[in-house]
Amino acid sequence: LTSFATGLAPAQHAITGWFVHLREAGVVTKILPFCPRYGGPSLSELGISPRDIFDRQPFFDMLPIETHYVIPSMFLDSDYTLAMAGRAYRHPYESMTDFAGTIRDIVRGATSTTFSYAYWPRLDTLCHTLGPNDPGTVDHFRALDSTIEELCHELDGTDTAIVVTADHGAIDVPASHVLHLEDHPRLADTLSLPLCGEARVPYCYVRPSSVDAFTSYVEDELSDVCDLFSFDDLLEGSFYGRGEPHPRLRDRVGDYALLMRGNYVLIDSLQCEKGVALKGYHGGLSEEELFVPFVVCDLK
Repeated sequence: LTSFATGLAPAQHAITGWFVHLREAGVVTKILPFCPRYGGPSLSELGISPRDIFDRQPFFDMLPIETHYVIPSMFLDSDYTLAMAGRAYRHPYESMTDFAGTIRDIVRGATSTTFSYAYWPRLDTLCHTLGPNDPGTVDHFRALDSTIEELCHELDGTDTAIVVTADHGAIDVPASHVLHLEDHPRLADTLSLPLCGEARVPYCYVRPSSVDAFTSYVEDELSDVCDLFSFDDLLEGSFYGRGEPHPRLRDRVGDYALLMRGNYVLIDSLQCEKGVALKGYHGGLSEEELFVPFVVCDLK
C-alpha cells in the first residue's frame, strides 16, 4: 500500500511489513494501524508524528491535477491515511454500492482531468480469515467483479481509464504448516525482539552472541521449510526494489529474514496476544503471492 501511495519501492520508503520495528521509537509496531504491536494508544497519541515515520512524499502531491482518495469510513482519518493521502480529497464509504457510487460521482462531477485512488480491503480480509479459495471469498470476489463491471458501463463515454489491480496475492496455509516460535525455544532464545515483518517472511533480530546458534538452528532444523537470508543478501538481491535505500531500512528488516518455502509460515505471540492463526497469508515468493492482476478499462 505504501508503494501505491508514494510511487516508491519498499527499499526507498522502508515500510517493510505488517510488524515493523521502529528503532527511533523504541517499539515493534503494527505499522498501518500506527500503534505498538501489544496494542494501546496510537503512536501519534504518544507524541510520534506519522509524517516522521511515513516520511516520503505522497504520490497524490506529485500530480499537477485534482486528486481523490476513496477509502472505508473507518480509515478516513487514521494516521496512515492522513500521512499518505497528502492533499487528495478524501471520500469515505460504507458498502460496496457506496464504494462504486462514490467513484462514479467523482468522475461525473469532474470539470477537468482528475486522478482517483479507490481502496477496497474486504477481499484481503476474507483471504486472511477464510482463505483465498473459500466459497465465501470467491462469492465476494464475484460480487466485486460485477460491481466494477457495472461501474464501467455507467462511466462508458466519460473519457475515463479504470485500472484494477492489487497490492499482493494470497495463498492458503493449512494449520499443519503454521509453525510457532514457541515450539522452537532454542531459536527463540537467540532473538532480541519479537518476529517482525510477515509470517511468510519473518524478520529476525538476533543477539550478537547468538548468531552462530541462530544460523545453525535454522540450517539444521528448518532448512526444509525456509531459506535464510541476511539483510545484506536481501539488499544486494534487490528484494525490496532498486534505488537508494532509506536510511532506516536496515533497522526495519533486522539481521536475518526467513523466506518460507511452499505454504509454510512462522508466527510468534506476545503474552497479550491470542496467537490465532489465519487461513490465508501473503508476503512470500510464490507466484500466487507475487503476481497480481492489472486490468485496464478504457472508457472513451
